[in-house]
Amino acid sequence: MSKEYTYEPIGTVLTDYGDGRLFLIYGRPGKDATEVREQGMWLGDMLEKLHIENPKRKFKMLVDLDKLLLLRLDDLSRGIYREIIKRSYLKKIAIAGDAFCYTKILPLLVMTRFRKTKAKFFMNIAGAYKWLKWK
Repeated sequence: MSKEYTYEPIGTVLTDYGDGRLFLIYGRPGKDATEVREQGMWLGDMLEKLHIENPKRKFKMLVDLDKLLLLRLDDLSRGIYREIIKRSYLKKIAIAGDAFCYTKILPLLVMTRFRKTKAKFFMNIAGAYKWLKWK
């Protein structure tokens, strides 16, 4: 049974399908750096909550950046997301978006040293599904 968690200020939705699959859809770009950081902290807290509820489960997460026409990550935001990527209970993270999002996400992926094995960027969501072996 799936559960949805929504970050109301932005409309970002995290869906937990109950079988280790997580689907994150960003609602809109953050208005400023503070809003981006708060959203990242919300995501980190939600993932930690899901981990506490299912301590033995490893998660595969699909992140859809399609609605982010503008993506701003400052150093503090990158740090928040870097720590999320490093969490041991996140087995694989597929990030789907356009070329602009890729240029913003690439430094984050390079800094985490998991670019090919744990976190990977895709220009289309179909490639992300395939890599995660969801379909």
